[in-house]
Amino acid sequence: MARDGFRSDASEPVWLVLALGLFGCGTDVAQTAIELTPPAALDCTAPSSPVELPSDPQFGAGASLSDTFLAKGKYGAGQGPGVGIAALDGFRLFVNGELLAESTSSLEPAFVPLTLLPGDNAIAVVVTAQNRVPVLLAEVAELERLYVSDATWKVSSEPGSDFAEPGADTSQWANASDRGSIEQSPGCDPGEGFPAGSEAHFIAAQAPGTAVFRIDVRIAPIGFAAGTTGGGSLTPVVASTADEIVSALKSDDPKVVVVPEGSLDVRRMGDDVTHTEACPTACPDGTGMLTYNLLPDDQTCPTDTVPETRDERRIKIGSNTTLVGLGRGAALLGGSLDVAGSKNVIVRNFVLYGVNPSLIEAGDGISIDEGSDGVWVDHATFWRVSDGFIDSTSAATNLTFSWVRNEGDNQAACQGQHPRSNQLTNTTATIHHSLWEHVNGRAPVATQSASQVHLFNNVVSDDVGYAVGAACGARVLVEGSVFDNVNVWTDKFGDDCDDTDDSELGFIRAAGGKNLYVGSGKHESDGVEAPEPADSAVQDPTYTYTLDPAESVRFVVPVWAGAGARWALPLTALPAPEVTDPTPAP
Repeated sequence: MARDGFRSDASEPVWLVLALGLFGCGTDVAQTAIELTPPAALDCTAPSSPVELPSDPQFGAGASLSDTFLAKGKYGAGQGPGVGIAALDGFRLFVNGELLAESTSSLEPAFVPLTLLPGDNAIAVVVTAQNRVPVLLAEVAELERLYVSDATWKVSSEPGSDFAEPGADTSQWANASDRGSIEQSPGCDPGEGFPAGSEAHFIAAQAPGTAVFRIDVRIAPIGFAAGTTGGGSLTPVVASTADEIVSALKSDDPKVVVVPEGSLDVRRMGDDVTHTEACPTACPDGTGMLTYNLLPDDQTCPTDTVPETRDERRIKIGSNTTLVGLGRGAALLGGSLDVAGSKNVIVRNFVLYGVNPSLIEAGDGISIDEGSDGVWVDHATFWRVSDGFIDSTSAATNLTFSWVRNEGDNQAACQGQHPRSNQLTNTTATIHHSLWEHVNGRAPVATQSASQVHLFNNVVSDDVGYAVGAACGARVLVEGSVFDNVNVWTDKFGDDCDDTDDSELGFIRAAGGKNLYVGSGKHESDGVEAPEPADSAVQDPTYTYTLDPAESVRFVVPVWAGAGARWALPLTALPAPEVTDPTPAP
C-alpha cells in the first residue's frame, strides 16, 4: 500500500511484480525468467471446538471490554473509519491499551467503528491458534489512509506486559510473515463483516500457539505546523451541544474535545440573532443577479442598504486544544471557529457550513489571526460560508491545512461559485492534499511580504476566477498540484500593500513543480498572460515531505479530502441552511 491511501494500479500478484523488477530493460543482461514462488494457500478449516483465549495477563487476560465513545460509530465494515479483523483461530483486539473486541470463532469477521485521535496510536491483536501458527487478517481504516495487514506489521510470541500501549518497545519484534491475499487462499474469505475488496493479506507468526501482531499509527501534521500537539494525550471529553462545545473550548488549558458524528445546528436563535445592513451589489457578469455585501466602515453603499440578519455562532478555540469530530465527521451548521491569537491547536474531521450563506463578508469557517502559531486543520469540509473558508488575516505562523475540501457551490454567490475561498496575509502556511471546487478565485491567495506559503498535491477544479494568487511580495511554492477547468492557474498582482508600492507583485514558483494543467487556462502576471512562474525569490521549504505524482493526486484527493474522507456523508444530506434566492436587479 502506497503512502496516503494511494493504491497501485497494477493487478499482477506482488511476487510477479517483484520478479519483473529484478531486471532492467535495454541491457545486455540475459533476460532469464525467474518466477518467485507465491505463498502456499492457507488451511482455513475451523477447529472442532472454539479456541480458548490465553489466560496469561501477558496476552491481555483479565481485561474488560472498553465502553469508549471512540468506538461507538453506527456504521459497518467499509462504511467508515475503524478496524476490521478476522483470525485463525481467535483474537483479542486492543487499541491504545483498551480491549475493544474479542472472538473465539475461527475466521469470523468483526468490525469496530473507531476514531483514532491525533498522536501515537497502537493497534495490537492477540491471536491464538489450535495446533497451528496464529494467522491474522486486518484492515485499519483511518481518514488519511488504510493500514492493511502485511509484512510491515510486527509480531511477537513474548510481547511484554505493555504490548498494547503506545510507545511500547517493539524493536525486537519480528516482521510478520506474509501469507498472501484472500484470493490466494480459497475458502479463507471471511465474507460479509470484513471490508469488501480489501487489499489486506493474511499474516502469520513464526510458531504455533499465541502471538501478538501490532501496527503503530501516528497522526500528526507535516509542514509548517509540524510539532503541533494540541491537547496531547489527555483523556478526551465529549461535547454534544453548542453550549458544551463553547464551554469546553474557550480556555487555554490543555484539552481534547470530541463531538459526536452527525449534524448539529449551532446557530444563534431568538434574541441572540443580530441585525445588520447589507449593500445590494450587482454581479459583474451582466446577469442582473445581486449579492448582499457587508461593507467595511470606510466604504459606503451607492444604493439603499437592505436589512439582513446574522445568526452564525462564533466559537472561540483557546490554545493547547485538540478538537475532533467522531466517525465520519461532525457537521456544525452556522459554526464559525475563532482561533485568533491561539497557539498549538488541532481541528480535525469537521464540516463547517451554512455560515450566513446569503451574505458576503459575514463570517469565516475558521478565522486565524495575529499571534496564532501552530495550527493544524485536517480533513475539514467547508460549504456555503459567507466569507473565507479558512482565513488568516494577519501575522499567523506555522499553519498546516491538509486534506481539506473547499466546496464553493452557493446559489447566492455570483455565478453560483464562492468568491472568497482562502486568504493568507503575512502568514506562513503549508496546504497539501486539499481540494477547491466550484469557486471563484482565492484558491488560495497569499499577500504581504511576510507570507510564505507551500502548496503541494492539491486539486483546484471548476474555478471561474484565478486559482493560486500572490500579491505584495508574498512567496508561494506550487508543486505536484492539479488545475482542472480553471480560468487562471496562477496570478501575480499588486494590492493594498503594507509599507510598499501598491504595484508590487507577489512571487510564485510553479515551473518545474510537476503540476498538471487540464483544459484551457493561463498564467497571469500584472494582468497580462505569462509563462508558468519560476520566481527565484521563492525558496524550498526546510521541512521533510513526500511529493506524490499529480496524475494520482487528480483522482485520490477528491475522494479522500474533507470530513469523513472517502466515507463522507453527502453534503446534500445535511440539514440545509436557508439561502436567499438570487434577486434580479430592479
